[in-house]
Amino acid sequence: MKFNEETIKVNTIEDSDIIYYTPLQRIGPATWGAIHNASYGVSPKDKSVSLKQQTFGQAGRLIAFALKNRNNQAMAPVIEAVHKYVLTGDTLALWVPEGLYAIDRSDGDIVEQLGVDNQSELKGIRGRLDQRLSGARGEKVITSEDGFVRFINYDNLAGNHKLGITTLVGNEETANALTTEADKVYKLRYGFYGVGKQDALTLRVPVFGSFGFAYRLAVVGSGSAVDDAGCSFGGMQVAKPLAENLEVAR
Repeated sequence: MKFNEETIKVNTIEDSDIIYYTPLQRIGPATWGAIHNASYGVSPKDKSVSLKQQTFGQAGRLIAFALKNRNNQAMAPVIEAVHKYVLTGDTLALWVPEGLYAIDRSDGDIVEQLGVDNQSELKGIRGRLDQRLSGARGEKVITSEDGFVRFINYDNLAGNHKLGITTLVGNEETANALTTEADKVYKLRYGFYGVGKQDALTLRVPVFGSFGFAYRLAVVGSGSAVDDAGCSFGGMQVAKPLAENLEVAR
């Protein structure tokens, strides 16, 4: 009998304060509710740390990195998710007559309205979102202080695909990285698709999808709440210095 010390060596993909452990494990395809409530496992380095589903913006950064490094086998699960299914995250889109809200890390009362769209409940939710935006910053895309809620009105959204993508992913840097890499890979330019101006409040799931390299990367703000083709990946929140770009750590 003897004492033995083991060092666990794992490969990771790092993005700012997010770590993805490889090989990447796709959750789905399934409904948004199923992948939202799924278990993403625990950190291989610290079993007491649960891995979390990424937000839509974090998924966008992962896609941009995958497109840039699409010949790297580690990124194959992301490429497959975008081309064969659709990739989403812990973000919902609330369409209102005036424009679009994007909400990260949605709480229970919002999630419960998926596929329901009770106007009274959604009006109450909208009021709470506006309270969170009361100290917001931004000229065209208004962002809450914690960054988890964004709003853009239809006047700014109309005809500007990148502003729509910026609203859903959370910041201009991510939108630029995503659209730049998409333009390099696809024959057609990236596209942003929503439900259009409407009278009712409508809660939907934003998704990324392309259905093959031959077409374009579509960022859809109006994905069906009951879509059973959604996928997601898990990342671990860690305290570490911000990185300018995603990097593969060996």
